[in-house]
Amino acid sequence: MMDRHLAFALFERPVVLDLAAIADVLRKRHSGIEIDLPGAAPGTMSPVIRCAGVNVMLMVMPMAVPRESWDLPGRRALATWPAALEVLGRHAAHVVVSTVGRAETPAQQLQAARAVTAVTGGLIATIPAAAILWDGLVVHSAERWEQLSREAFAGYPRIPFPLWVSMHPFRDGPIVGAVTFGLMPFAGREVEFEGERADPNEIVRKVAGLIVYVLEHGAVLRDGDTLGAGESDRIRIHHIVSRRVQGLPVLQATVPAAA
Repeated sequence: MMDRHLAFALFERPVVLDLAAIADVLRKRHSGIEIDLPGAAPGTMSPVIRCAGVNVMLMVMPMAVPRESWDLPGRRALATWPAALEVLGRHAAHVVVSTVGRAETPAQQLQAARAVTAVTGGLIATIPAAAILWDGLVVHSAERWEQLSREAFAGYPRIPFPLWVSMHPFRDGPIVGAVTFGLMPFAGREVEFEGERADPNEIVRKVAGLIVYVLEHGAVLRDGDTLGAGESDRIRIHHIVSRRVQGLPVLQATVPAAA
């Protein structure tokens, strides 16, 4: 698990921050949320925006993020964003958006993710961006991030977990399933559900439910625990290494076949 979250906002041109403009966007989008400009982070020259009680630092970097950091997330995004690799390959500068200090509890970690998400959304609303790389695992177009980050502080079911965790359905003969990327920083594991002749929509629903559960409660599910609202909906969670992605630790479950 990670004790802080990192968003890399990628730009095609050099970046000059306008903190007042970013703060203005945040105050308009997230009324009732504390937004302040306390100054630079201790020991650095990087500016800080205080958002929802979390100090968020913005570090301007006048160079591209190395390809090895975004190539694999970009390839995973191609199914839903065909231009991902082309757009990522054009960027020439980036801004690292991260928290100052560590998140020590699941609640602090979720709040930190929300704050970094909101500030990144405010940043790219003031300066046109190409893409966002989240925690080195998930990439999004700037347009998608700008839209979904408006819900950074929303509760279930509008919590913007798709910005942090990508879900990848798969089919292998009669086996239908889905695996995630992005939950590892929150829980130390990804999710991998599958079942023979399972309903793909049911798989997605169950995976999404587990993602939100982990985001809200942290890594509390033990090997062999069950999860579900009712007896017919219960599934047993196992701690294993993925059968689909080499070396990936996952929360695995087998979903019954569709009726």
